[in-house]
Amino acid sequence: MTDKDGVLLHAPEIIIPDEMLKIWQVFFDVTASVGKVTDGVCRPTPPSEWLAWKTLSGVEIKEVDFALLRKMDVAFCSALNVELEEQRNRERPKK
Repeated sequence: MTDKDGVLLHAPEIIIPDEMLKIWQVFFDVTASVGKVTDGVCRPTPPSEWLAWKTLSGVEIKEVDFALLRKMDVAFCSALNVELEEQRNRERPKK
């Protein structure tokens, strides 16, 4: 269901396989602790933040999982940047 501007009001339920729950939890923990949007643009989490989280939490992240987390972060920012641009376009005064 969308509103009059085509914005999704209810997201479909997503089922996350058990073996991926840890990866998603790490993703949410790390990305929630850093400012993602500056100057109206979502920027991926820098590697130093991932390392700091790993060091402070003591949670080991395999290299393959780190690569997946970075891809998730880039995909999230790409999608959010599309939404932010659409919002800016809706808020611009019409000529």
